[in-house]
Amino acid sequence: MAVGVIAKSLTTATPGSSVINLLSAEGDGGTLVAAVAGKKIRVVQLAMTVESAGTVTFKSGTDDLAGDFDFVAAGNLSLVLPYSPAGWFQTETGALLNITLTTATGYALMLGYVLVDQRGHTA
Repeated sequence: MAVGVIAKSLTTATPGSSVINLLSAEGDGGTLVAAVAGKKIRVVQLAMTVESAGTVTFKSGTDDLAGDFDFVAAGNLSLVLPYSPAGWFQTETGALLNITLTTATGYALMLGYVLVDQRGHTA
């Protein structure tokens, strides 16, 4: 099996990826992955740094997916979710994956994801 392919039984999926560098205003941090009709976006790995303290929330449209990730100025300004074939969180069917921020800051993000159908099978 090729590197970069996820297999479940006899079904395989090639993960998608995004590299994002943004300077964002407070509130909507932007779309990370556009919606795909009939599919969920399942995040399987993520690495992120932010330039200043604040809270980051990953969303499926307007729904919170994984709780708040708090970054404190005196602490860690990075987040790493290593590769997990089961995934860390996923959107609702047909919804985009986006992010919100509590402070205006720059952030860099590398994201690995797969598309899955309504039953959770890789697409």
